[in-house]
Amino acid sequence: MSPPDPRDMSAEPDVARSSQPAAKRGLGAWLPSVRLRTALLVGGLLPPLLAALMAGTLSAGFVQRNALQEARLNLSHDADGAVALLHDMADSLALYAAAAADRSSMGRALAGGEDQPALEMIDRTRRSLQSVGSMIEEVEAIRVDGSVLASTMGDAARGRFREDLIGPMTTAGEPDAQAFTRVIDDPRAPGSFLLAGNAPVMSDSEHVGWISLVRRVNAQFVSDLAKLSRRDLLLVSSDGLVAGTITVNPDSLFRQWRGPSETEARPMVLAGNRFITLYRHLNIPGSDLGVLLLWPQADVDRPGNLAVGAIVLSVLFVLFLVIPAVAFLGARLARRLHTLSVMFTELGEGRKSSQLASGDMPMIQELRDLRRATELFRENLAERERLTERLSWMANFDALTRLPNRALFQDRLQQSLAAAPREGRTIALLCLDLDRFKEVNDTLGHAAGDQLLRRIAERLELCIRSADTVARLGGDEFSILMPGIEGPEEAEMLARRVIGAISIPVELEGKHAEVGVSIGIALSDGSHAPATLQQEADVALYAAKAEGRRTWRFFEPAMNEAQRRRRALEAALREGLHRNEFSVVYQPQVNLSSGRLTGAEALLRWQDSSGTRHSPADFVPLAEDTGLILPIGEFVLAEACRFGAVRPSLLVAVNASAVQLREPGFARMVERTLQQTGMSASRLEIEMTETAILRDMEAVMSNIRLLRHMGVRIALDDFGTGFSSLSHLRQLECDRIKIDRSFVKEVAEQPQARAMVRAMVGMAKAVGVELIGEGVETPAQARALREEECAEAQGFLFGAPVSAEEFDRLRLDRGELASVD
Repeated sequence: MSPPDPRDMSAEPDVARSSQPAAKRGLGAWLPSVRLRTALLVGGLLPPLLAALMAGTLSAGFVQRNALQEARLNLSHDADGAVALLHDMADSLALYAAAAADRSSMGRALAGGEDQPALEMIDRTRRSLQSVGSMIEEVEAIRVDGSVLASTMGDAARGRFREDLIGPMTTAGEPDAQAFTRVIDDPRAPGSFLLAGNAPVMSDSEHVGWISLVRRVNAQFVSDLAKLSRRDLLLVSSDGLVAGTITVNPDSLFRQWRGPSETEARPMVLAGNRFITLYRHLNIPGSDLGVLLLWPQADVDRPGNLAVGAIVLSVLFVLFLVIPAVAFLGARLARRLHTLSVMFTELGEGRKSSQLASGDMPMIQELRDLRRATELFRENLAERERLTERLSWMANFDALTRLPNRALFQDRLQQSLAAAPREGRTIALLCLDLDRFKEVNDTLGHAAGDQLLRRIAERLELCIRSADTVARLGGDEFSILMPGIEGPEEAEMLARRVIGAISIPVELEGKHAEVGVSIGIALSDGSHAPATLQQEADVALYAAKAEGRRTWRFFEPAMNEAQRRRRALEAALREGLHRNEFSVVYQPQVNLSSGRLTGAEALLRWQDSSGTRHSPADFVPLAEDTGLILPIGEFVLAEACRFGAVRPSLLVAVNASAVQLREPGFARMVERTLQQTGMSASRLEIEMTETAILRDMEAVMSNIRLLRHMGVRIALDDFGTGFSSLSHLRQLECDRIKIDRSFVKEVAEQPQARAMVRAMVGMAKAVGVELIGEGVETPAQARALREEECAEAQGFLFGAPVSAEEFDRLRLDRGELASVD
C-alpha cells in the first residue's frame, strides 16, 4: 500500500472546519432543549453504570466465596508445610542420632555399661552437635532393655525406662531400624513432651543400646515452627493444649474443636477473634500430637469488603480512562517482567544474575520487592547447597579419622574393578587389622584409643600414593585400594611401608603405646566382584595373623580351603559347646621316689555328635582366636574343682590360655568356682606358658597376684622351650615348673638333653620352686629324672588321661603303681 499523498492530508482540516457549523446546526435542531440533552446523557450513561454496579455486586460475592476457598486451600498448604517442617526437624534429629551412633567410641561406652563414661561421651556429643548449629538440646544413652544409662537432663532422667525403645528393632514400617523419631514425655516437667531422634548403637556387630538426641516441645519450639510456616498455630494433643503462638483458653478450644478426627477447615472464635482453623496430625509413632493452624477471619473477609467499591470504580475507570493507560503500562510492565524472567532463568542455570545489579530495574515497589525476594531465594538456595554438601560428607567419610568410610570405599572399589579391564592393569586390595589395639583401649581408655586411630590414619595417608584410597571400615579395621599397579611388588612395598610406619610407638597421655598391623592382600584384573575380592583379602589377613602378626600375606587359592575348614570347625565348636560335647580327663602325677600319687592334670577332650574326636592341638587355637576359650576354660575349671573337692589328697592342675590370663575377671572367676565347688585353693594349680605371660605382662601379672593372694598355686608349663631365665622365674613367683616333654624324651639317651635337665633343676633350686617332668613314657626316663633330683613326673608310664571314674580305678592313691626300677 502506497503512503498517503501530503496534499490530500493538508486538505482534511478545511473539510472538517467547513462541516462543523452544519453539524452543530443539525444537532441543535435534533436536541431542542438542555433538558433533552441531559436526559440523553443520563440515559446513555445510566445503563452502563447500573450494569457496572450489578457486576460489582455479583463480583463481590464471587470474590468473597473465592477468597474463602483460597484461604482454605492456602491454609491446607500451610498446614501440610508445617507438618513437613516438623517432620524435617524429626528427620534431622534421627540423622544426627545415626551419625553419633556410628562412632565406635559410643558403642564401647554403651557396651561397658558404666554410667560415668557414657555420660561424658554423650556430653561431648551434645557439645559437638551444638557447635555445628544443630537444634539438639539434650542427649541420652539407653541400654538395650530400655533403661537410661546416662542423660544430660540430670538425675530426673537417669534410671527411667524408655518404653518407646523396647522392641523398635523389629517395628513395622521401619526397615533395619537404623534411625527413627519418637515423641516422649519430659521427665523434668510432667505433661510436657520431647522430640527424640533415636538410633541403635552397635559394638562388634552386637546391638548394645541406643543414642537419643532430644529437643523440647515447648513454646519456643512452636514459635520456631510458626516462623517457618508463617502462620499462628497451636500444638495440641487429644486431651490437651501443648503450646501455641497465641494465648487461648483450652476449655473454649476443646468446646469448638472435635478432635483429631476433624480434618476439614472450620471457623472458631479464639481469644475474642474469629479464625479459620485446620488440623493436621503429626505422623510420628507413639505420638498423638497435631498442629492447628489459624487464619484470621478478617483477612478472609477483607477482599470481599473491598470488592464492591473497588470493582465498580475499576469498571468506570476502565470505561473512561484506564484502557489507554493500561496499554502503555502493560507494555512497560512486560519489559520489566521479561527482565525478571531472565533473572530467574540465570538462577535456575546456577549463574549469578547480572540483571540484579542492572540500573534498568523498574521503579514499581512490588517489582523491587520481587527482586529482593529473588536475592533471598538465591541465598537460601546457597545455604541448602552447603547443608547438602555437609550431609554428603557425613555419609561418605569417617567422622573420627576423616578418612573415607565403608560406603565411599565400596563405591571406589567397584569403579576400579570396572575400569581395570579397559586399562589392562591390576588393582590391589589391602585389608589391615591393628594388633594389640584392644589392649591400648582397655589400659589407656577410649579417648586414647580414638587419638591412636587418628594418628594411625595420618600415617596411612603418608604411606599411600595420590591415586590410592585408604578408608576406615570400623573399629580398628582399615582398607587400602591401589588401582592401576604394574604388579604385586608395588602392593608388597606398600605393605612394608605400612607395617614400618604403624610399628613406631605413639605417645598418648604421656605413655608410649605400641601396636602392630597385619595385612591381607588380594589382587584382581577386574574379573572379581567387590565382595569376592574383599573376602579373599580377609582370608589373606587371617593367614597373616595366624603366622605371627605384624606381617602380610597375598591371597592364594589354597587359603580358601583352609578358611572353609576353619569356619566348619568353628561352627562345630560352637555347636559342641551348646550340646555339652566336651569332657575332662585326668592324668596322674606321681612322686618319683615313693611312687605315690600326688596329683592329676585336668585335660580337655572333645567328641562331636558324629563320634569324631578332635585333637586339642586343632581346636584350642581356634577357640582362643574366637574367644570361645573363655566359656570352655570356665567349664574345664569347674569340672576339675568338682573332681578335686571329693579327692582331698590330690593336687589338681588346670591349664590356662593366654586369652584367659589377659581377661580382667579371670582371677575372680577362679575364686567364684572354688567357692561353688568347695575345693581348697591351695590344692588348685594354674598352669601357664611363658609365651602367654609375655604377650601382655601387665594384665597377666595382675591376675597372678590375685590368684596367689587366694592361695592358688602357679605352675610354668613347657619350661625350657621359651625365654627361660632366672629373672623370669623370680618375677613370676611360680610354685612349680614343668620340664617340657621334648627334653624328657631324650634325657635317658642324650647327654646334652640330660645336661639341660640338670640346668633346669639348678635354676629351680636357685629360686626355691618345685619341678615336675612331663611326657615320661619309659622306666629309663623316670630313672634319669630321679637321678637328676626331679621330684615328680607324669606320663603314659604312670597312666594315660582317663575319666574321673576310671581314675579312681587305677588305685593310684594306694601306691599301687608299677615300679620305676
